[in-house]
Amino acid sequence: MKSVIGAFVAALIFFVWQFLSWAAINLHSSYTGYTENQEEILACLEGKLQEGSYMLPNLPEGASEADYKAYQLERGGKPWAIVQYHNSMSVGMGMNLFRGFTTDLFAMGLLVWLFTFFRETNLKTGLIAGLTIGFMGFLLTYYTQSIWFKTNVMGDLIDAVVPWSLSGIWLDWWLGRK
Repeated sequence: MKSVIGAFVAALIFFVWQFLSWAAINLHSSYTGYTENQEEILACLEGKLQEGSYMLPNLPEGASEADYKAYQLERGGKPWAIVQYHNSMSVGMGMNLFRGFTTDLFAMGLLVWLFTFFRETNLKTGLIAGLTIGFMGFLLTYYTQSIWFKTNVMGDLIDAVVPWSLSGIWLDWWLGRK
């Protein structure tokens, strides 16, 4: 039962941090930029795209190596975009919040499970375990993606440090494997 409570509180720490990060502090504003031309752009895209992600410009699947080389020569140094297109905007947040918390709870359950392999811990061990997982996730997802798609990942880096550190320290203290 102690592990379940520990994972639940750690998930709450994560969930509250995510609210702060995305809404209150708005560390991820670079993902949700505004343009005055949004209505024109949406009108242009409507009916021309199916739901999904697009890199513009791009080559069709199965393009030859010669096509790829010509594409690189022609497009190098010119504008490009990543488009996330959805047919319908959902303004309801209930299911997203539920799924977010459930994901946090599962992740913290995995962190609790990892802590069971430590013979002894102290707050430093909890901090290092949390930071290690946070940095691994950041480096292998957001940072790697930023290399290719030129995104600003500072908010994601902060998200890799703060809640993972706090959760690691909390779980180490709560589980008390001294």
